[in-house]
Amino acid sequence: MKTKIFILAAALTIAVTSAHAQQAQATPQYCSLLGSVYQTAASARDLGHSPDMALKLTRPYGEVIPEELRIEIVNQMFFDQRFNMARGEAIRVTVRDACMNPRPAYKPLQAKRGAP
Repeated sequence: MKTKIFILAAALTIAVTSAHAQQAQATPQYCSLLGSVYQTAASARDLGHSPDMALKLTRPYGEVIPEELRIEIVNQMFFDQRFNMARGEAIRVTVRDACMNPRPAYKPLQAKRGAP
């Protein structure tokens, strides 16, 4: 179970970093709405709605979250296995927090040449 949670957290970090990059200045309002779009898509999936219906349910967020990004989120929630365990309120809070506090873009460590 811990492995699944770790994989979900990694997937969310990648997804939110991508979404955050599209919004140069992530405000608390933007991050909260982004989390709500993920929550809406997850809830729609869990209730057995179609991806089309999930997208329609995200329309209220359309003034802040562009349709292209909402489509990407719906597709992640429905078709990306890393998001199978993502549920309602938990994903909303996780996405909001990751958006507000994105991880720095670290680079892999390199071994020094000639080092013993």
